Amino acid sequence: MPKPVDPEGAAHERALQEVGETMLMIEAAVTRVDRALTALQRESEPDRQALVGLTKAKRDLEGVRRRLHQDVYLYVDALPLE
Repeated sequence: MPKPVDPEGAAHERALQEVGETMLMIEAAVTRVDRALTALQRESEPDRQALVGLTKAKRDLEGVRRRLHQDVYLYVDALPLE
């Protein structure tokens, strides 16, 4: 006999699935930035502004990924929504 569905548990699972998918998309963006940086660095005279912008974007994306992971999986107390 299947266990009864706990609405709160089901909502939590859906939320974690959404977070997981979001983290995958952030990781895909970081990977794409890496590919772009590699391609630009191969050029004899890479566009400096593009390199700087992509480098900052990578740092920011990695920070977002880290904060999302910490906020969802590591902090016990609920943080206020802003």
